[in-house]
Amino acid sequence: MKLTQLGAALTFAALLTTGCSRDEAGSDDANPLLGYVPADTAYVAANLAPPPDDVVDAWLARSAPMLEQMQGVLATAREDLAAGEVDVDDETMAALAEAVLAELDGKLNRDGLEQLGLSPQSHHVFYADGLLPVARVGLSDPVALREVVKRVEARSGVPIPEHELDGQSYWMISEDDLDVDFGIVIAILEDHMVMGFTPASDEARLRTLLGMNRPAESLADGSALAQLNQDKGYTDYGSGYLDTARLVHELFDADSNTNQLLSVYGENSLADMDPVCRREADRISAIAPRLVAGVTELDADSTANAMQLELEPGIAAGLARLVADVPPASDDDGLLAAGSLNINVGRLREWMLERVDHMAATPFECPQLQDLNRQIAEASVTMKQPVPPFIGNLKGLRMEVAATGEGDEMFNPEAAAGLLSLEMESPQMVVGMARMMIPGFDQLNLEPGAEPVELPQELMTVVTPEFAAHAVMSKDAIGLSFGQGQSDRLLNFLDDDSDPNGIVFSAEWDTAALMRLQHGDFQSDDPNDLGADEPAAKLVQAYQAMMGRTRVEVAFDEEGITIRQRQSYR
Repeated sequence: MKLTQLGAALTFAALLTTGCSRDEAGSDDANPLLGYVPADTAYVAANLAPPPDDVVDAWLARSAPMLEQMQGVLATAREDLAAGEVDVDDETMAALAEAVLAELDGKLNRDGLEQLGLSPQSHHVFYADGLLPVARVGLSDPVALREVVKRVEARSGVPIPEHELDGQSYWMISEDDLDVDFGIVIAILEDHMVMGFTPASDEARLRTLLGMNRPAESLADGSALAQLNQDKGYTDYGSGYLDTARLVHELFDADSNTNQLLSVYGENSLADMDPVCRREADRISAIAPRLVAGVTELDADSTANAMQLELEPGIAAGLARLVADVPPASDDDGLLAAGSLNINVGRLREWMLERVDHMAATPFECPQLQDLNRQIAEASVTMKQPVPPFIGNLKGLRMEVAATGEGDEMFNPEAAAGLLSLEMESPQMVVGMARMMIPGFDQLNLEPGAEPVELPQELMTVVTPEFAAHAVMSKDAIGLSFGQGQSDRLLNFLDDDSDPNGIVFSAEWDTAALMRLQHGDFQSDDPNDLGADEPAAKLVQAYQAMMGRTRVEVAFDEEGITIRQRQSYR
């Protein structure tokens, strides 16, 4: 039993206690933990509503086989720890790990989590105090969780000393060999658990972390997250942002929370740098003022989220003009995988050269950024070098891989089937170049609108009686089919004129099938195969069985760069 497997098991157990969101809009005071978060925090992630009962029940039911296998992983972990078979240098940590596993044993379900004082329907928040991270998670029963800590202490034989401030107990984890009294504080409060970094001797910061001092203005006083959800189409089940202007303030301003803390320990800070560096940090932050993210969908059968890097309007508009007219990846759930790349390479080169020249014309004055000036100047020279016409002609590519078999046969190259297209402004030019450079290509009678032609054997690396490959050319693409019966789909594939809606990259795949390929050693029924019968292997198989399809999209729009991800489940 490896520590990585043990870590994965404990991580999954922790994830069961986090919440997601609902479809109707909420308000920031719906999450009481936001009352502890400063309104000017540099970053925050939180939910405004816990997931509904039916969603929690559906997820726990779907996860039941995996939780059952995880019990086996926990049992093996406990046996290996007791037998000294786990490579753990610190015997104290081994004893604590075994005691924690004993507490989790039989409790990886809704009732068990409630017994531990945890809840899959809690509010939670992760935010910055200055730049130091703080996490707060709602509890169903704080007293029960305290009892868990006491049992872990008793079973392991390892003292877990508590500290106290005005009647509020807490634990501090720190390295004894550090010269400062800095550590991680963990406390079980009246209705939630908190974890954060603070110096033990800084009573004011400790009081803030323990909830005794509240910020003068908190996120609960406004509607920052609720407004973010409304503007971006996020649900109440989880969203957040990173504010780069606040990040610059914390790093460069002497009066910031972060630099005040550094000054206590006599540490240098960016506030001591040349003042021009502060102005140029603002210049950089204005290019990308925020990174935002949120849950966009949560129901019994799927989850989806989005992340967006907001960009200065001129840059965002420039990127949006790079999007070509290549359709996004197919969402046909009968395919093993599909993908699409959609960007006008010629325009991309021109835009990048324009941006590099603009930066070269307004070099940074900050001494610490002089090497960046040199790199920008070198990039300008490099990008002005001529490129082959083929490169500037490209607009993207698309592919579809069909599922033609079951089990191991699904990944047999000889049984592979699918479609591929190379999208370009002038496919005739590329075909002409290929005829001169690639042996056998001159045999192909590729003309726009003509029927698909079979590829000669000298152009193929896989040749079997069952394998077939055809090519065809349209007005703006060269298409290739491989596998029996695929050539009949090729012309319709190239004729697809779906609007990309700003999507520059998209991919969709059968998650379970690709997991079978990735974890091939776990799939065999042969008991002699390495790892096939181990609890960790069975856990992977149980997880694989619940997975459906994954889709990822990257889009350029008037606000910036957006990444969307959706996962369906069986």
